[in-house]
Amino acid sequence: MSDAPGPSRAFESAQTQRAGLRRAMGVAEEAIAAPATGRVESWASEACTAAQTLLKAFEIHIDTTEDPDGILEEIIRMSPRLSSPVTRLRREHLTLREGLISQISALDSPPGAADAKWVNDRREAMIELLARLARHRQQGADLTYEAYGVDIGGET
Repeated sequence: MSDAPGPSRAFESAQTQRAGLRRAMGVAEEAIAAPATGRVESWASEACTAAQTLLKAFEIHIDTTEDPDGILEEIIRMSPRLSSPVTRLRREHLTLREGLISQISALDSPPGAADAKWVNDRREAMIELLARLARHRQQGADLTYEAYGVDIGGET
């Protein structure tokens, strides 16, 4: 039997929300990859709904990780040397949230007629945002591993 303590509440909360964020990212990717030809308004509505769900999941991520009893504060308490990467992740929360809000606004205002360029521009912007979110998750996983010596998981 091991005397090592189990995962903290902050760690477990972050692990749970991480899985939810990953699922919301997958749903958003599926929505923007769906066919838009001949159904721009429907495509935009579905993509907008998926982006709104992703924003909610990301806001839960922010609330969970930035809570005074959350994982980011716990990491700083455990390993003060990691305060710079924690600060960087917190800054990214702001810019990623702003990006999601901007994309939701754009998707909520589709052009009246079929416009392949508009759809392509929205797709490209969302793909870039999803890539930034994926990098953010990866950096968070690396930071967590460095602090706890355990993979936070949350991939499914």
